[in-house]
Amino acid sequence: MTTPASTALYSSPHWDVIADASTADYDIVANDPMVSVAMQKGRLCREITVLGSGDLEVTRADGTNKTFSGLQAGAVLPIAAAAIVATGSTATNVIVSW
Repeated sequence: MTTPASTALYSSPHWDVIADASTADYDIVANDPMVSVAMQKGRLCREITVLGSGDLEVTRADGTNKTFSGLQAGAVLPIAAAAIVATGSTATNVIVSW
């Protein structure tokens, strides 16, 4: 990733809320609160919810990026993703669930 990992606006052991996905890349694997740093490799989220409409670019388990365009508020993506990429994202209030 070329930009620093963003920090979550709100957090719990099972989810993080990212206020604006377009401001910085969000490394899902590195921000998983349930896994120690030594065990984080390969840990992916199980779901992403978008509360503010827009586009969302994610890095999938195989390392490729996928952009979900025109997501409406409340959209739920049942996807195993490793990161949210800022350059292709305009969605806000994104919830990452493990």
